[in-house]
Amino acid sequence: SGYDALLTAQVFLRELELWLRSSAVETERKRHRKTRLQELESALQPLGWQDVHAIAGQLGVSIFRAQAVQGRLGGSGGARRSVAEIREAIVAVQYAKEMDEEQTSKVSRKR
Repeated sequence: SGYDALLTAQVFLRELELWLRSSAVETERKRHRKTRLQELESALQPLGWQDVHAIAGQLGVSIFRAQAVQGRLGGSGGARRSVAEIREAIVAVQYAKEMDEEQTSKVSRKR
């Protein structure tokens, strides 16, 4: 009976330790993501619209709005996104690609 109580307490403490570690890891992951997104954004800030459009083309990011724009001369389709919107999309794609590459390299190392 005393041994069971000791074992239960040890299991509880280990689960608590794992929970705290996972919380710390998640917090660090969020901090890293925020820092990396800021780095990517700041790298794009000094670029002109031509460079932003070129990078968007290389990454497959559309410079056009997905939805029709009412009242646009020349029709409602094909309206361009603002440079700020394109930068946001580029940052999202770059970060997603980095995460995919990181996951792929982790899987490759395990094999």
